[in-house]
Amino acid sequence: MIIHQVAFGNEKEAFVSSEFSNGLNIIFSDDNNKGKTIVIQSMMYCLGSKPIFPASFNFMSYFYYVLISDNGIFYHICRKDNRFMISHSGSLSIIDGESEFKRFWNKHIFPLPKIEKDGLLRIVDFELLLELFFIGQDKRDTSNIVSHGYYTKEDYMNTIFALLGLSHSQTQMIDVDKTKDQLRKCKEKKAYLLKEKPILKSKAMGIRYLSSISDKLALEEKIKRANLLRDKISLLNSRRNTSIKQKIKYENVLKDLQSLNRTIEHGEMHCLDCQSTRIGFSVSGKSGYVFDVSTPSLRKEILSSIKEKIEMHMEEIISYTGQIDEIRQQLREVLDDEDLSLEMLITYKDGVKDASDVEQEIIECDKEILNLQNALIQKNQINADISQKQKDVYKSLIKCMNEAYKKIDPMGNLDINNIFTQTKQVFSGSEETVFYLVKLYAVAVITKHNFPIVVDSFRAEDLSTEKESNTLSLFAEINNQKIFTTTLKREEVATQKYKNNKDILGFDFSSIPSSRILSEHHVSSFKKRLELFSIKI
Repeated sequence: MIIHQVAFGNEKEAFVSSEFSNGLNIIFSDDNNKGKTIVIQSMMYCLGSKPIFPASFNFMSYFYYVLISDNGIFYHICRKDNRFMISHSGSLSIIDGESEFKRFWNKHIFPLPKIEKDGLLRIVDFELLLELFFIGQDKRDTSNIVSHGYYTKEDYMNTIFALLGLSHSQTQMIDVDKTKDQLRKCKEKKAYLLKEKPILKSKAMGIRYLSSISDKLALEEKIKRANLLRDKISLLNSRRNTSIKQKIKYENVLKDLQSLNRTIEHGEMHCLDCQSTRIGFSVSGKSGYVFDVSTPSLRKEILSSIKEKIEMHMEEIISYTGQIDEIRQQLREVLDDEDLSLEMLITYKDGVKDASDVEQEIIECDKEILNLQNALIQKNQINADISQKQKDVYKSLIKCMNEAYKKIDPMGNLDINNIFTQTKQVFSGSEETVFYLVKLYAVAVITKHNFPIVVDSFRAEDLSTEKESNTLSLFAEINNQKIFTTTLKREEVATQKYKNNKDILGFDFSSIPSSRILSEHHVSSFKKRLELFSIKI
């Protein structure tokens, strides 16, 4: 998307900008109150933003016009109060309200991101969408979005995720609550049908042979019991392995102490540093126990204690093994099938036949239950996957912001760890401006959106010449159109700072009288633009 021109005015006074380039545009002047901010505010207002004009500017008295293009198609947009008019490809559309305007844009210009808000999936309003690529001069707050109130910081992030196709609501088409309610009703219906024909709940072998429902119930019960026994075997195996490890550890300690005993019998051991003959033996692990093995009597007691521990663990190993064998036998019995006789089939045949209609209903219930359960499982799996990807995107945004910050201010010590700062965080120098700039840059890089990047007063807080140069170089790396404004020092204007740079299209507002950007000079040109909408003033 490219913004080509902006204009605003009425039958008495107007302003019409020159043509913007597809690259970097800088509107500048040698003093404040030259109309730079009014131009940007008019542009955003015509693109669907809430009015952000200063109180002294009677914005309701004017028409606003913007010429944009996307994919080679030009769109002339006019706004007066809360009515929009759009002329494109020989057609004219008249739209009432910002809601209709965003829906028109979504359908005819290009799709806008959708987020879930108040339980509904809705197209993002322009007042929130613009914050992804626009920084105004007023109401700046690094700890929150400018349009906070109805929208939140979470909505801001969800808009970014929606641009990347990582919105939960966009990828999940089923209603969880509705699906769970359907699942509950299916289970209740099945329970009622089984109660109506209790023979189908019988686990007798004959009925299981004749009835798929009985067989399925018996199978579910068998699987449940088998899993329970398997878990018990797994737990006992874990405990037995722990006892085996402890037994081996104490056997190694016993072996080391017996070896030490033989060494002491052939000579005296002592410390080379302190000449002490006291010897301690520590067991590896977290306990930190140290055994005093200096004398034969102490060693004998310790050896006896360790042997007792080895025997205790051996008894536990034998006990666990016996329990495991017993449960394995129970598992084999659960998995074994009973013998089936002809007499058993004849006995249950009539009862099962009488329940055949109910059985078919239960089969249909089981199919629906399975489908609903699978839908919920799939939703949970996809949600988990999207949540992880959203976390990865957030990390990428933070990383990109920090890398961009270092490019603008290599000596800076600001550590960015969040898209929004803490409330009332104190910045030094131009750090607040740099924070905003790197956030706009990171969002553009990560989402690859095609909106123009608009910054009113991009040199706020006395951004140094070096940082300004680094900022312009940074934004030159991305293909989005850029429209910046700034107030220059008079000596900078005199040297035609931006006029001599082939990569920058400069718009010098210095000659405009203070607070008089609107003039009769542009009225004729402005009226011609309104004629595109069959408007005569």
